[in-house]
Amino acid sequence: FNNGVVRVYDAASKILLHTIQPVNANTISDIEYNDADNDGTKEIIVSDGNKFYFINSLTYVIQNQLSFSTYDFTVGNVDNTPDNEIVTSAGKVLKYNGVSLTTLWTFQNPFNTGLGLVELSDTDNDGKKEIFKSDNSGIFVYDADLQSTKYSIPTSVGIDALLLKDVNNDN
Repeated sequence: FNNGVVRVYDAASKILLHTIQPVNANTISDIEYNDADNDGTKEIIVSDGNKFYFINSLTYVIQNQLSFSTYDFTVGNVDNTPDNEIVTSAGKVLKYNGVSLTTLWTFQNPFNTGLGLVELSDTDNDGKKEIFKSDNSGIFVYDADLQSTKYSIPTSVGIDALLLKDVNNDN
């Protein structure tokens, strides 16, 4: 990811379908594939740490690029609306309408540097995903609907990878 190029391959044939260079000689920090603008079609969303690039997943054309500084991000529904939000490691819950970004909520622990990782999971089975944010001091869990911290798990080491899955199928 250090040349700013995104390559799209066909999974079955392994054939390169398209090459996109949304970032000019910058490092790509994260890529997501989701319906970020809530229009019913998933986009390829790329961050270089300074901008979001929204790429049409059918035409591979960059639809929009917006300045926003974050290391990691994810997309999903974290509140009472039916829409997806963009959640960033910089501690922001954002709404993207296809044109602009609006900050809906800022969540931060006292040591938030903007680095770290974010994941979403509905761990309390209320139909809304909670925000899991890791950094050098632990994992912090936020409820965007209530705009509050649910709990935290302190650690003595930094978290370099974060994955949330129900491995024992107990919901």
